[in-house]
Amino acid sequence: MTFRYREMIYRPDFYEFDIKDRTEWYPNGIFNYNISRMIKDLQNHELSNDNKSFLNSVFKAPVSVSEAIKRSYGGRELQEKHIDQADLTRPLIYVEIAPDGYNLIDGNHRLAKAKRDGIDTLEAYFMPAHTAIHYLGSEKEYSKYVEYWNSKIEDILDEENYVGLYVPEPAPILERDLDPRHIWNRISMCLNECRRIELYSEGEWFTLFRLNGRLFCGEAEAHQPSVKCASPFAVSQEAITDAVPAFEAWQGLKVAVKAKTEVRKSIRKSIRHAGVLMACIRIFSEY
Repeated sequence: MTFRYREMIYRPDFYEFDIKDRTEWYPNGIFNYNISRMIKDLQNHELSNDNKSFLNSVFKAPVSVSEAIKRSYGGRELQEKHIDQADLTRPLIYVEIAPDGYNLIDGNHRLAKAKRDGIDTLEAYFMPAHTAIHYLGSEKEYSKYVEYWNSKIEDILDEENYVGLYVPEPAPILERDLDPRHIWNRISMCLNECRRIELYSEGEWFTLFRLNGRLFCGEAEAHQPSVKCASPFAVSQEAITDAVPAFEAWQGLKVAVKAKTEVRKSIRKSIRHAGVLMACIRIFSEY
């Protein structure tokens, strides 16, 4: 199975949101990124002075100054004094806010100075969404971000939803072959990291947890709305294996987003607990 969609899971109390050094931050809608800590961590990580393995997914690449300015929201009200002081040796920082679509959150003054000085390209960090959540301002923002991100994955490469975003070429996340055993192993590994995990799919929150060596799905504890079930039900590798063909058929449809949603609803009617199984396939295939 080739897989490209990347849903996100919510792991209650898993991340620490340290705002002690939050002297500079970037508001992106209701989400706030701790720029100060992000810059510090990226510099230390490049020098191998830390143990933050989650930063291994950050990649560095040159960007066209003219293209970056065209796809930047933050360059309209810049102060000339700050443009003069901009340090062009510091890489720009982009954060992924839609699948493969990145927003510039640090470096608008550098872009303006580069354009003024006739410089064609600048170096930039590109931080995937699953890494950037470490730099959100609070647990509440993180939980809302999971919901926001998972609502965007159907829009992948929909041009109308990518206006103003920088899309690196080639796209950094590539399709790769996976099978149900890999997905099951990833679920098990994630559950070993924390007490429970909560998933969001198609407007519903539900939780996965381990009990007596088996995996169960039940109602979400931290979010509403949630999957309604009288009692937790067991999720097995065999059930995921049986659901994969239907998922692959749905994934391969070359139709509009709304049509795919209708097909997925029909799959949910034909396969027991299809919503949970398809959410597991989508999330843990790329996790």
